[in-house]
Amino acid sequence: MKPTVFDVAQYVLRKNGPMTTMKLQKLIYYAQAWALAWSEHPLFDNTMEAWDRGPVVREYGMPIVALARSMCSQFGDPTHLDADQRDTVDVVLSRYGNLSPEVLSELTHAESPWRNAHSQSNTTAISLGDLQSYYRQLGMALLEEMTSDSPTDLFSLKLLLMQITVQNCQEPIGWGVPMGHEVW
Repeated sequence: MKPTVFDVAQYVLRKNGPMTTMKLQKLIYYAQAWALAWSEHPLFDNTMEAWDRGPVVREYGMPIVALARSMCSQFGDPTHLDADQRDTVDVVLSRYGNLSPEVLSELTHAESPWRNAHSQSNTTAISLGDLQSYYRQLGMALLEEMTSDSPTDLFSLKLLLMQITVQNCQEPIGWGVPMGHEVW
């Protein structure tokens, strides 16, 4: 059984604790993106849209708000993620989990999957093909930069790729929105 976005959200919240809805949505996005790059399969089937503040799973917006604010357990079950899926989310959380919602939003805005969808409208679905292609190319380019001293186990390789990805982020785009006033 494939996890739902709620299952992934519950897993993220149990690992990292309460957070803003905006941050939860972005961490879910990065989990989906890297799952596609590494396993060629989506982590969940829900559609992500390119909203002004970054990627959002619209159809689950209000329950995600409830999850982020209260960690209520009526939505989602983190045990629906298999070991590889948990590993992917753990790597995403280790690299992106300490970033602010605004920085996560800025990162998504610097990447072509969100830009391509958002250029059409502010609610266009982000293509899974674009996500897979972009993150797979990014991962392959980063693998070429690795040395013979690089780790060989899958978790460490994923972690190294994420570290290089976050370090290579260009100058962020400023929003001028005070912390805590984000919309998603």
